[in-house]
Amino acid sequence: KNAYGLMIPNPISGDVTITGGTFRHIYLPTEDSVMATYVPSQYTTLRDGNWFNKDAAYSREYLAGGIIRVVHWIKNVAVSIKAPVDGQPLDYQPVLNAEGCYLTIPKWYRNDNVLDEDAGPSAVAGSSYRLKLYVMAKNTDSYEFATPGNITATINGTEVAIQEDDFFAREDCIVLEMDFGVCDKSIGQVYLSVTGPEELEKVKFVAGITNTDLCSVLPNIRWFENGTEIFSGATFKEGKSYSVIIQIKAKSGSQFLVDDLGNPSVYSRVNGYDAEVFSIPGKDPTQYIQVEFDFGQCNDSIIENIAITGIVPPVPGEHPSYTAAVAGSGYRVDTDKNRYYDAYWVGEQWYYTKNGVTWWDVTTGEYEYVYENDVFLPGHRYQCEVYVTTESGYEFVVDLYTDPETWPSVTVNGNPGKLTFDSSSNLMWDQEVAYVFPVATADIEHVKVSGLEIPVAGNEPDYTATVDNPYLYEMDTESGYESSGIWWYDEEGRYIVPGHHAYEAGQTYHVQLRVAAAKLSNGDLIGQFVDHVAVELEGFNVSQVRVWEHVIVVDAYYTCPMTAGGNTITGNITASDDTETVSIQFIEDGAAEPSYEAFGRESFSISGIPSGRYTVVVSKKNHVTRTYTLDLTAGKFNLDIKLNLIGDIDGNGRSNVGDVAKAYSHVKATNLLTDEYQLLCANVNGGNLNIGDVASLYSHVKGTKSLYE
Repeated sequence: KNAYGLMIPNPISGDVTITGGTFRHIYLPTEDSVMATYVPSQYTTLRDGNWFNKDAAYSREYLAGGIIRVVHWIKNVAVSIKAPVDGQPLDYQPVLNAEGCYLTIPKWYRNDNVLDEDAGPSAVAGSSYRLKLYVMAKNTDSYEFATPGNITATINGTEVAIQEDDFFAREDCIVLEMDFGVCDKSIGQVYLSVTGPEELEKVKFVAGITNTDLCSVLPNIRWFENGTEIFSGATFKEGKSYSVIIQIKAKSGSQFLVDDLGNPSVYSRVNGYDAEVFSIPGKDPTQYIQVEFDFGQCNDSIIENIAITGIVPPVPGEHPSYTAAVAGSGYRVDTDKNRYYDAYWVGEQWYYTKNGVTWWDVTTGEYEYVYENDVFLPGHRYQCEVYVTTESGYEFVVDLYTDPETWPSVTVNGNPGKLTFDSSSNLMWDQEVAYVFPVATADIEHVKVSGLEIPVAGNEPDYTATVDNPYLYEMDTESGYESSGIWWYDEEGRYIVPGHHAYEAGQTYHVQLRVAAAKLSNGDLIGQFVDHVAVELEGFNVSQVRVWEHVIVVDAYYTCPMTAGGNTITGNITASDDTETVSIQFIEDGAAEPSYEAFGRESFSISGIPSGRYTVVVSKKNHVTRTYTLDLTAGKFNLDIKLNLIGDIDGNGRSNVGDVAKAYSHVKATNLLTDEYQLLCANVNGGNLNIGDVASLYSHVKGTKSLYE
């Protein structure tokens, strides 16, 4: 921060804007000139460090009276970081929502002892956790932290005290601390026992729970008969279907696990069977959950109906699933059934029967085992068989002396099934049920290609690539250089091939790939591309995808970086998801078009950019474009990027009623949005931010009209 003198002449030739610096005396054109003409309102220009008053006129004498500092003050710092959860890794990637500053690696303390990030520490219930964050001001555009009383800082929405560091000057660094207190014990699994339906028995409104030290069952257990709630004194009836809802509360010092959206992330079983877990409306999901379980049909001691649910139908290109459940009382899936043939798979134990489930390929009328490492093929027919066995005191109806013979009826996933008699079983207690699933041609909605090297100056073009699901699609061997399905072009549209051409620094190259749907041995297609198939080509910007019957044509581009005297820029990308690539364009100072471009999802890296000042433009589908100013000198730089969805004002990864409230408060001038990027996120319609933007955002949140493509 050297001292400079500044004189603005009279008359002025062109626009003058002061965006930072320290000046020994500033001379304005006239005695009545207003400093606000030359300094943006987010800066300060007063000698005493007060906020800049854009309406005040400052005479030459005042501004000539000493050293004047023009500083871009950082007034608000907001940090989001995951709180410690028992058994989960501590979060070392906090998200900063503030312009002009960046975070260093956070320091976590367990019981006041600093933890080593490289050790990958996880939170432990019963231990106390404290977080220390160092927030550094960027050295561009004279960013500094505002003076005490003029700056606020929050961690996870809670305001925290701002401290100074012994080494750094306060205007360059602030320290934030937050005490998370004692880490609660986490509840990720809940096992319950309930007296199930038994004909003529009274319904019992009690339930047992295994982990009683962590949680307890609330007394308001609810039973339903054929979907209608029943109450104390009711009895189970043969032929009726029953379900139960059980509410559970975490005990003091414990909490249920939740996902990123705040929904319960808890696995539950009732009487040994998988159950569904939901939050309770109006209750904290870390403290209250409800478990729902469907018992299915109540049977008397003679079971006349076998209902199988939970079979995952065959999907072309996917491996078979071995999950199944029953919807009824008195019997269960015999999960002890597991079989494989060592003789056919030496060294491999590939099961054809797992957890009581077997798959057969019956396309030709013959029965061929489908092993767990096989995949389903379109145009084929697959029979799924499930072993079931009775509980104590029950038996399946079997009468060989009636005409016709009497056997249990069967449904599988709601479809009429059949019995397949196993001669080795006693059919009164053990049965096999089956259903044949036809498999249609797959709709291919997403294609991922990897392994194609990005252009590097001096290297030859790469004509090798792999696909992520070769069962469904493959590189088109009927096109491309040496049947690779790939062609490279330079800026003049000329082919470039190995042995004859090498990449040149600064040139933009066009790569065209052709991907074909896979075929069966008889020539039938395994899959078909949908009209708007999404294509992911690692490291490249996909500009166009065309569908031609069983082939898609993908056009992508990449600019070969400059190499001489260049800089390397890396960074992490924070966005709502990583399904679409993020474009990072570097525009040299004074240029109208991007000189360099990088792409990424969770991170990016680009090398060979010459030193200088750049405007960095970051964009992604359905997100609000963001710009950064970057001064490059020789070396490596880190630029962490955060993009918000359109309408996501607070940057929590989704647009919700909280964002609507923020936009409305700004329009009504009750609580103005001062962050420029937040204003862009709120301005969903373009133009000026007004009540129309609030209405559009509200319609999106309510699901009546989406803001996204």
